[in-house]
Amino acid sequence: MKRIGQADGLFGDGVVVLSDRSPASAHVGNCAVQGSARAGLATFGAPVTLGESLFDCNRIHLNGETHEGAAFSFDDLGGNACECMGETLACKVQSAILEPPEAMPL
Repeated sequence: MKRIGQADGLFGDGVVVLSDRSPASAHVGNCAVQGSARAGLATFGAPVTLGESLFDCNRIHLNGETHEGAAFSFDDLGGNACECMGETLACKVQSAILEPPEAMPL
């Protein structure tokens, strides 16, 4: 995924995992997310396992937020890389107090 845009400060995430109407979880593996305006991967109240993935020049590479009382978690399976313009960065999970996008209609 490349150059994920932003609209009204609520979008611009490469991958979103949102526990809203029902519990959610995700396994992200062998994935590359580049140039996201907000977060490369954002989870809201959901567990994520992450392995062998590249996060390149995202504003925030990994973001996690508690949502409606549900905690988030990241399980690092290894082989992940965070970088920008050739500089290797630590793949740290941040909580930038992001709001989740609206859930898609059923």
